[in-house]
Amino acid sequence: MASRFLDRVIVMLIMRLLTIMLLVACQIIQAEPVIPFKYCYENKEIHPWFLGSGSTVPKSNPGATIEFLRILDAQSPEFAIHYERAPWKRCLLNLELGIVDAVIGSYKPERVRLGKYPRKGDKLDSTRAFEIGSSYCLFVHKDSAINWDGNHFSGDWQLPVGVPSGYSIIDILTAKGMSIYQTKDKANALQLVQLKRLSGAALFCEGGKSLLERVQKKIPDVRVHSIPLKTHNGYMILSHQFYRKFPALAEEIWHRIATFRTEYYDQIREKYIDEQINELSH
Repeated sequence: MASRFLDRVIVMLIMRLLTIMLLVACQIIQAEPVIPFKYCYENKEIHPWFLGSGSTVPKSNPGATIEFLRILDAQSPEFAIHYERAPWKRCLLNLELGIVDAVIGSYKPERVRLGKYPRKGDKLDSTRAFEIGSSYCLFVHKDSAINWDGNHFSGDWQLPVGVPSGYSIIDILTAKGMSIYQTKDKANALQLVQLKRLSGAALFCEGGKSLLERVQKKIPDVRVHSIPLKTHNGYMILSHQFYRKFPALAEEIWHRIATFRTEYYDQIREKYIDEQINELSH
């Protein structure tokens, strides 16, 4: 009888132990760790995408790109975005090394070795681009006889074209026979055009125009050409290391970007452009 009682006690203890183990296992499953997601972007202001400069990420009015990413972050419980600001070339290098998980940039064949683009089969999936229709423009001195018809350059190109270091437009201009001078930033490029030390400057249209309007007194003779040099899509490029480790999440991030872009991004971007216009009109 004592033996039966002891057997019952042992069975009860085992059942209690199994119940505790099951509860602990459920808690572990429910509390899956949030995946850190490191995004790197330029440490110089490029209106309307990135505002502020240096390593600091502004808490308010950070720029259209960051504001949109904060919405993506808030609606994505599986991961948490950490922001890092650095020179563009360093962002690309850190992407290749897997130090950061993502950057946003245009498609270039040589960047495929640095990171992963959204694809549909063996083709680039433009439906999952971060931004559709970003453009580069040519900024020239008012006395310049240089012309661009959308396909070919003409006029006097004795001096090089200024382009901020690392920008994708460099390869296109080089292929068209242009001599390139890589500047430290867009302000430096416009200053050199004003001083007639460059034939022109190739900059993002909106960012360049915004800067030109803000510093018009310092560079009064610089004009923007009416025909864009290039129009392209911007993609979130993921590191190969992140994609290999989290392939399903990577695909989901691109999918959410496409979904949220139509719902939020255009309105956010337009808000920053309108705010800039209002500031300049006062």
